[in-house]
Amino acid sequence: LSPMTVFNVTSGNGWGTGNFENNSYAVANAFGGSEASNSWLISPAINFNNFEGETLTFRNKKRFDDGGEEQPLEVKVSTDYDGSGNPENFTWTDVTDRVDNLAQGESFVPSGEVDLSDAQFQGDEVYVAFRYQSSGTGGGSSEGQQVDDIRIVGR
Repeated sequence: LSPMTVFNVTSGNGWGTGNFENNSYAVANAFGGSEASNSWLISPAINFNNFEGETLTFRNKKRFDDGGEEQPLEVKVSTDYDGSGNPENFTWTDVTDRVDNLAQGESFVPSGEVDLSDAQFQGDEVYVAFRYQSSGTGGGSSEGQQVDDIRIVGR
């Protein structure tokens, strides 16, 4: 997953790597875990002060449905995360509603350009994270989320 890092808030199944037809990607699925999942896939610190017009793009797909979570995959941005602690102890702005396309089925879909150029995100250490949550560990209470081709760019 490097250069991304994982922080598991719960001891349920968290982010790991998957591979299909020689394509590696990040994957999270709480099915069969010890408890419901709350797992973060976090970028390294990025200096947004060096750029303007910052955008995030990625591809994702899902398998199964978690009937207890409205949005099991969220995209968040922080300017005060310390780079290693529990992300829940820091301020994160949810930008999931800026994603044009989140997967509804078992095919990878492009996110579209997610605008991260807000004044509030300008800083020396900006982190972008994918948070995966499940409502449980069984069928109907967990879904698999896959994220690939993560890019954060500016000009």
